[in-house]
Amino acid sequence: KIQERVHQKDLYASKLLSVFSIYYSVLRNFSNSEQECISFCTILETLLLGKDEDKQRKKVSVRAACLIADGEKIEKKRFLATQIYMFYPYRNGFVHDGKSILDFDWGSYQSLYQAIKHVIYYCIKNILYRNIQCKKEITAIVEKNAKQDGLKNAFDYIDENINYFYYNEWTFRTEAARSSHVVGDFVESMTVRSALTMMGST
Repeated sequence: KIQERVHQKDLYASKLLSVFSIYYSVLRNFSNSEQECISFCTILETLLLGKDEDKQRKKVSVRAACLIADGEKIEKKRFLATQIYMFYPYRNGFVHDGKSILDFDWGSYQSLYQAIKHVIYYCIKNILYRNIQCKKEITAIVEKNAKQDGLKNAFDYIDENINYFYYNEWTFRTEAARSSHVVGDFVESMTVRSALTMMGST
């Protein structure tokens, strides 16, 4: 399916090729926690943002949450949006403040890091199987969910006061935990090498 998708002449075909290239590099050089974190945020921004958008941290968080939990309970979207939002201070610390992974609590970082890996998997999966071709399709999903949940501003999905490490009613974390290997397998099963070869030949 990925080979068919990347042959399409639309923005998201190019975005997916870029994302797979970044992810493949992460899988090959997984010993650098700081670079992994930066790369994961870059992947989410590539998938979910347009050029020169402001409020990127909030928009990435909300768009990913609504894309993955489209039509589900508001608590699910709040949980996911907040997880993503709280992952960004690590990235910002590495990029802007000269910090290293040693400057953060390792347990907290690892918990969010594992969650973000699965967020990326589900974002890619939804973009592929919904055949999303432009950012407007994702923003439309956000608008629909915000209206459904009675929110005037979709940024209200982000709630730093909730326990964003655990949500006992949502199967997302259970499913993700059962398939902790799924991200790497997914990239390989999507024939990344073939996709990268095509990208290099164009």
